[in-house]
Amino acid sequence: MLSINTDLSGLIIQNSMTSSTAKLNQAIERMSTGYKINHAKDNAANYSINTEMTSKLGAYNVAADNVSMGIDLLATASDTISQMQTRGERLRSLIVQSRNGTYGAQSLESMQTEAMSLVSEITRLYTTSNYNQIDLFTNTPYDIAEHLPQASPTGFINPNTSLEVRDDGFILDPVEYSKTQVDNMITVTKAYNDGAFEANKEYSVSNLDELQKLAGMVNSGIDTTNVTFVLAGDIDLESIANWTPIGTETNMFKGKFNGNGHVIKNLKIKSNTSFQGLFGVTASGSEIKNLGVTDVNLKVPSNVGALVG
Repeated sequence: MLSINTDLSGLIIQNSMTSSTAKLNQAIERMSTGYKINHAKDNAANYSINTEMTSKLGAYNVAADNVSMGIDLLATASDTISQMQTRGERLRSLIVQSRNGTYGAQSLESMQTEAMSLVSEITRLYTTSNYNQIDLFTNTPYDIAEHLPQASPTGFINPNTSLEVRDDGFILDPVEYSKTQVDNMITVTKAYNDGAFEANKEYSVSNLDELQKLAGMVNSGIDTTNVTFVLAGDIDLESIANWTPIGTETNMFKGKFNGNGHVIKNLKIKSNTSFQGLFGVTASGSEIKNLGVTDVNLKVPSNVGALVG
């Protein structure tokens, strides 16, 4: 007779323990990770969504780090500008102080020494400030100390040169002529065709072509004594790779140039000769006012200035 020995109760218990152990392991895993879904088998759809969200969150965290670094860069630049501003305010105070007419040559020399130190420090901050080896302001060092006015018995600045400024540094009332007044003036083009300027007359400079004509006429020796030129609008010199200054050592600009609150921008000059700027050489008694000159790139050995060389 055939006999089969088995333990049905034991098999049932073993199967139940296996199932309980699997669920226990799952519970321990969830407790350890803090996540309900740890594998695709737990919930395939939600696991896919969770993976995608985790990837996006990682990218957002990197973006947040990038923004933080950008803020650090701006903070570094801001701190540097603040330091330059502090030194600039002290420099301005020295200039004003030196012009009161009560200081002797030795005192002015001491002020000049401090001013040169301030300018040197401003130049150093401007040219060397960087963040992670990224230059914050410029890649082209420019020593403004070379162009600082020298001390004289009457101060750093020519006492005959006066300019009222507001607290924010801009000139007062830069607009002296209305549009109608400028439109009714004789144009530089007409004077160019006539071959001369009339004394005690006002001429309008409306565009780049007329500004170049003015430079050509002055540099050729045409007299501008007691002649007033009024800028009719902003002029962009971007198309001029190397600007020819208005006025030379032999043919100086002798008239008056009123910017009327307008700006000449993108001035570029590369020259091996001195006296370079928007105006090259101006005569005593000439006048340039109410004019802004921005975005300047000058490569000149000496006697150089954005406005006047």
